[in-house]
Amino acid sequence: MDARAVVVRVVLAVLLSAALLSLALPAADTARDQRAATLAAGEAEQVASAAERLARTNDPVSRGATRPLAVRVPAGTAIRLGNGTLAWLQDGRRHRVDAAVRLAGDLTLGSGRHRIRLSLVRRNGTAVVAVRRFKAERAATAARVRPPLRRAGVSL
Repeated sequence: MDARAVVVRVVLAVLLSAALLSLALPAADTARDQRAATLAAGEAEQVASAAERLARTNDPVSRGATRPLAVRVPAGTAIRLGNGTLAWLQDGRRHRVDAAVRLAGDLTLGSGRHRIRLSLVRRNGTAVVAVRRFKAERAATAARVRPPLRRAGVSL
C-alpha cells in the first residue's frame, strides 16, 4: 500500500466523520432542549401539586401552614412563580402550568437547585399560597444558636 492510498483513506474517514457529526449534533441539541422542557414542566407541576396539597389539607390563618420544597431547574430554562401565575420559560417562550390555588409573591428561579417555602395565608379574604426563597441555612440558624458557655475551659 502506497502513501497516497493511506492519505486518501484518512481524508475519506475524516470527511465521513464530519458528515456524521453534522447530522448528529442538531438531533442532540433537540433532544437536550426537549429533556430540559420536560424536566422544567415536571418541576413546575410539582410546585403546583404541593401548593394544592397545602391548600387542601390546611386552613389559612394569619400565620398559615408552610411547606419547604426543593426545586431543580434545568439549564436553559427558568420557572416563574407568583403574581397568580406558575410558568416555565425556555428560549423566550412561556409555558403556563395550571394550579388550582392562586400563588402570591414574585419569584423567578434560574437554572440550578433552589429551596423555596410555600405558605398558606389569607389575603383580602382569599386563601393564597405565598412563595418565597428559603433563607440560607447559616442566616436562618445563626441568630438562634448561642455560643457554648465556657467555664474553666469546658463547654457546657
